[in-house]
Amino acid sequence: TVVGDHLWLWRADHYDSGNSMAPIDDSITMLGELGCDHGLVVTGHNVTIYGLAVEHTLKDQVVWSGEGGAVYFYQCECPYDVTSEWADKGYVAYRVDEGVRSHIAYGIGVYTYFRDHEVWMETAIRTPAVVQGSIVQPFLTFLNGHGGIRSTINGVGPGVGEAGSFELQFFNNDCSWECRPATMHRSWWISFVGILIFVLAVLVILALLRCLGVCNACCRRSAKCDESESESANDTAED
Repeated sequence: TVVGDHLWLWRADHYDSGNSMAPIDDSITMLGELGCDHGLVVTGHNVTIYGLAVEHTLKDQVVWSGEGGAVYFYQCECPYDVTSEWADKGYVAYRVDEGVRSHIAYGIGVYTYFRDHEVWMETAIRTPAVVQGSIVQPFLTFLNGHGGIRSTINGVGPGVGEAGSFELQFFNNDCSWECRPATMHRSWWISFVGILIFVLAVLVILALLRCLGVCNACCRRSAKCDESESESANDTAED
């Protein structure tokens, strides 16, 4: 088992040219500069990553071929400087190889700023069909620039790029893409149980306060009431 925590794997979109008279990070990366094919390639089994970011590489951003992989949060910004040929070759932000049968990922976010050319990705994420349902709540953002993404995962789900800057789309794959009403999600049950426990706790506290004499309705069995009854009996005997 391998665990990764907070990995930001980045092909720079800007850099310091070394010109002492220029501002820091004065040069914008152009196509053909700073070559890097992939941000992360996983071939081993049972690899888990918490907090993964991969940006701007020149082919698939992530390639995962090991079994039992798990990712909790993924941020990906596609490269700024590529041409439409990049999309034509089918490159994606997150690829799980076709032979993989076990892989989960939560919160897979992909966004684009195709700065220089009109680039339309067919889909942001590619997985085997058996894995698609284990990619939970992927989402897309169009920041600015040209082109966009036509679908979320394996040609299914909303795309971005048609509505303008800072378009955001979530793919709720806890239900069908037609968004038919689904059964109550587990988180709703957790909330309901929490509220129920809170209400019961309040009722128990109120009952205890009543028994402690704040309200005398149930204090006959308390020590305070026993003491009062004893004093009353002594007064009667003296009479």
